[in-house]
Amino acid sequence: MTLENKKQIVKEFETLKQEALLVLSSKPEYVPEWIINNKQLCSDKDVIMSGIHNLSGNMMHFASDEIKSDREVVMVAVAKSGWILQYVNEVFLSDKEVVLVAASNYGRVLESVSDKYGSDPEVVMKAVQNNGTAIEFANEDLRRDRKIVLNAVKESGAALEYASEELRSDKEIVIVAVSNDGISLQYASDTLRGDKKVVQSAVKSTGFALEYADDKLYGDREIILGAVRNYGRALEYASEELRSDKEIVKAAIKNDGIALEYASDNLRADREIVKAAVKNDGVALEYASDNLRTDREIVMYALKTKGFALEYASEELRSDKEIVLQAVKYHGIALEYASDTLRADKDVVLAAIKFWGSALKYASDELRADKEVVLAAVGSSDTIVDICADGEIHMDRLSLGGSTALEYASDELRADRDVVMKAVTDFGYQIRYASSSLRADKEIIMAALNAKYYYSDWESETLKFASDELRADNDVVLAAIREWASALKYASYELQNDKDFILQAIQVNSHIYHYLSELLIKDKDILKFILE
Repeated sequence: MTLENKKQIVKEFETLKQEALLVLSSKPEYVPEWIINNKQLCSDKDVIMSGIHNLSGNMMHFASDEIKSDREVVMVAVAKSGWILQYVNEVFLSDKEVVLVAASNYGRVLESVSDKYGSDPEVVMKAVQNNGTAIEFANEDLRRDRKIVLNAVKESGAALEYASEELRSDKEIVIVAVSNDGISLQYASDTLRGDKKVVQSAVKSTGFALEYADDKLYGDREIILGAVRNYGRALEYASEELRSDKEIVKAAIKNDGIALEYASDNLRADREIVKAAVKNDGVALEYASDNLRTDREIVMYALKTKGFALEYASEELRSDKEIVLQAVKYHGIALEYASDTLRADKDVVLAAIKFWGSALKYASDELRADKEVVLAAVGSSDTIVDICADGEIHMDRLSLGGSTALEYASDELRADRDVVMKAVTDFGYQIRYASSSLRADKEIIMAALNAKYYYSDWESETLKFASDELRADNDVVLAAIREWASALKYASYELQNDKDFILQAIQVNSHIYHYLSELLIKDKDILKFILE
């Protein structure tokens, strides 16, 4: 090989290295495959260090054996991600300085290092101060060490599981553990699980820790009251007598209306108790007596907080228009539980789809073919309405999307241009439910790609549902990748491999680099264009 050839190879690698450093400095979500698959880049200290600094120590996964043996790099990596120590040269598993750095940010690294460190008080202390449960990997002597165990349970009450039997009977240590995490009561000695002070500390931290208390305390009024005030459903473990205690049940349902499930039959038929429960959480209506589920006032209170509690109302009330209108007012999905007659009532359906367009699914066939109703539904977001016990209303759009109402429209209306245009203008991903003829309509597709609202990753797939012809249309594909680089995956094969188009597309969204075809991913002109 001539000197000139060698110089050219070096020059080409330097160009590639600079590109790799540029990409890594942008803090991408993951390391691009073209870097991972290049042995020279994975053997370059600068590249690996850049990956560690800008992503995480996980970059060491891809490093060459030589880099994994470089102490400087390893120290930087474990300081950022202690768990990566298990993937570097095994010599470092016995290097105390490296192990201490790793343990300080990932205590459970103790599982992977040399066994001798499970017996090293300094290393174990460092590990449990980061993650108390790392004491699992300490030797028996250190799990009997009061100071180490105390530090462990201070960080994580669950560490009590790994303490010696003697220390799980140590009242001070157990109180520290259960005060941190009530559930750790399950690891205390039998004696301490029956100790009133210990159990009080546990249920104060976590009410449902009552499950692990000695049965003899299930009849202790003070313990039960403390538990249900913290976690209403702890009422499940109360004695039969205390589940009939009105003050205790009131405290439980004040915390969580659903605790009504565990009240005595008498109190589930008590109008005052049931009213308080459904005002806290309408779904508590499920546990009310049959008689109270026919009580119009009680049901109305339930529906004001949870419309879908309509499911538990009597059949008669599910046919009551005023009741159903209250149910669907803020929880349109409750339309599912209305009588057939009311699911065919236009006023009721319009009220349901106001905040939950997809409630169209439960409307009668006739109304799913009604253009006025469908137009209202396809433009309405599925909205979670949380109504607090004090009547305060909070609204949150569903993370999965705005509405899928078009899916439930009649075939005729899914082929209606006005309906589909309205649907995709608001929520572009609804294009997937349009007729094939409208998915070939450029104006419709462009409207979908420029929709008003974005609520999920579904929008990035909008191009996927366009006709083959439109997925080969420059304007359409550029509009798609302007918002979502990943949309390039759905462009026609010809466009994905058209160098001139890709150069134009990179100007619109440089992130498409991650989705380039194998043919163009290493193209020098494209690399140069990105670098510039």
